[in-house]
Amino acid sequence: MVKWLVFSLLTLRTCAADCFEQWDRRPAVEWNRCFRLESGPWAARVSGSTGLERIPLMENLPGFDCLSPRIAELRLLSLNHQSVTHYWRSLDRASGIATSSFEQNGARVTQQVFLSRAEKLLVVHLHSDKPGTLSYQVALELPHGRKARIRDRRELDSRGVRAWVLPFESDVETTDQGLAVRGEGEMMILLATGSRHELDSRMPALGLKYDGRERFPDLAKVWAGLFRAQQSASAPGASSSSHSPDE
Repeated sequence: MVKWLVFSLLTLRTCAADCFEQWDRRPAVEWNRCFRLESGPWAARVSGSTGLERIPLMENLPGFDCLSPRIAELRLLSLNHQSVTHYWRSLDRASGIATSSFEQNGARVTQQVFLSRAEKLLVVHLHSDKPGTLSYQVALELPHGRKARIRDRRELDSRGVRAWVLPFESDVETTDQGLAVRGEGEMMILLATGSRHELDSRMPALGLKYDGRERFPDLAKVWAGLFRAQQSASAPGASSSSHSPDE
């Protein structure tokens, strides 16, 4: 009886510490080690890679992700990748926010990814504590050999799938593979699906003006709003955990 009580207490303690939190000290290599995100009809996998991050957006079906139809794959290639130190990644299961963080070139880089429950977007946010150290190429891989075309300098678009690449201070360059951001301190990428009419209205609905002819919005406020909305949609009674394991 005593042994059973001890086992039960240990089980409850482990569950209380881990039910809404998952940690790792290295990026995922196998797909089943990636953090899984879910929201409504969507699912995604995040590896936390520091070189090439590939985030597949899939239909949220039961069973193995590798068998789920893929809608698109967002690819983030670091253009100044070097060896990293003090790496960690975590998944806050309550809010559905996957975070990876590491030190590189004297800067602490943090990436946060989630499927927005409020706005029906895949949101990727990158931040460096040393301005000018973020340089990434963003590409959109689509099924059946479809190609994404560049719209309005900051968009990758193809038949009901669209990605917006939004650096907070610098501008976006076009490349053979997609769009590139160089020498940035903070940037955000938004991925959405829907009809052309729905997609054309997505950015204005978020308060973003992106045609280059009007004053560009405060992206820090847009990001803060998306992040707060995601946290407020957390599972009831669950606390959000976005700190470093070294703290």
